[in-house]
Amino acid sequence: MVEAIEEDDKEHLAEELGDLLLQVYLHAEIARQEGDFSIGDVYEHVNAKLIRRHPHVFGTIEVENAGQVVQNWENIKRQEKLDAGKDISASSVLDGVPLALPALTRAQELQKKASKSGFEFTGFEGVLDKIAEELAEMRVAVTPSEKREELGDLLFMLPNWVWP
Repeated sequence: MVEAIEEDDKEHLAEELGDLLLQVYLHAEIARQEGDFSIGDVYEHVNAKLIRRHPHVFGTIEVENAGQVVQNWENIKRQEKLDAGKDISASSVLDGVPLALPALTRAQELQKKASKSGFEFTGFEGVLDKIAEELAEMRVAVTPSEKREELGDLLFMLPNWVWP
């Protein structure tokens, strides 16, 4: 699907979206046959979530910029977790990034999440400075454990350099 979007290939995108929709219908039909839920329930959930998470569009909340929209979104998601009885004190801003992603893609996604908590770099030079800092820390690491930790820090920084 990403390829179709990047290539601006409308026909290919329609085909890919059809494949995705087929999965939704297939799983909903299996659930209906097992008496769990129907496709209508899926529509109701997505509709409710869309309205709940976008009060600036469907409600009375007024925002002045995209930053406020993102902050509202995070607050709403946090409240949803609380309402579901989840322990948000045990959660991390890095939660939700699939383990099955390729390593660099996963690191990039983790970096995006970390940047929402202030762990971000202003410009390419800031990324290079942090990489240099991690290299310097690797040079002074003594124990195998320290070396592994510093190597991990360096590898974690590289996606910022590749995709600033």
